[in-house]
Amino acid sequence: MTTITFDTHELIKELEQSGFNEGQAEGLSSAFKKTHESQLEGLATKHDIRELQLELESKFDNSLNKLESKIEAVESKIEAELKLIKWGLALVIAVTVLPVLKELFS
Repeated sequence: MTTITFDTHELIKELEQSGFNEGQAEGLSSAFKKTHESQLEGLATKHDIRELQLELESKFDNSLNKLESKIEAVESKIEAELKLIKWGLALVIAVTVLPVLKELFS
């Protein structure tokens, strides 16, 4: 994990040069360090984001595979239904046309 730090010694020196006494500078530096660390605590690192990206890609791929599988199943059912409709239509035509043809040619 990447850590973001700052130079507390440098901060103390700058505070002392600005007129703070040593105790004040150290106290302010300590408070600033604690605040800084608590703010950084919940930040995501590049590694965290990459892990999340990989997890989401995996979930997306799984969902896509399931969806493709379901689409194939529906297509298969539609093809079977179309075959039944074609045979049913052919039977209706045969039942309707055969008597007419029989009358015409008799």
